[in-house]
Amino acid sequence: MTTPITRYFLDEPKPRSVAFRYGYLAFLLALAVLAAVSASHLSATARGRYFGLVIPPTLLLSHLAFQFRWPVPVKVGLRLVTIIASGAVLVYTLMVAFN
Repeated sequence: MTTPITRYFLDEPKPRSVAFRYGYLAFLLALAVLAAVSASHLSATARGRYFGLVIPPTLLLSHLAFQFRWPVPVKVGLRLVTIIASGAVLVYTLMVAFN
């Protein structure tokens, strides 16, 4: 019997089509570039200026960690970094929303 934490960090990704994995990867890369370009055109005093710079990389990291096969140490590291980054993005989002 495996624990939920072990399953979360060590289970192999569910099989998806290659078109989904690489198509969504291309979409997320384009989204990250678009967000960076958009943020560079905002004024320095704009509220939440960097919001677009934290969401796309976090989505990209999550997609890489949970949709592709990696060696076990890399997989565990990617998934751990994804969880930490998601928590940081949540804190940043709440700070932008409520300040």
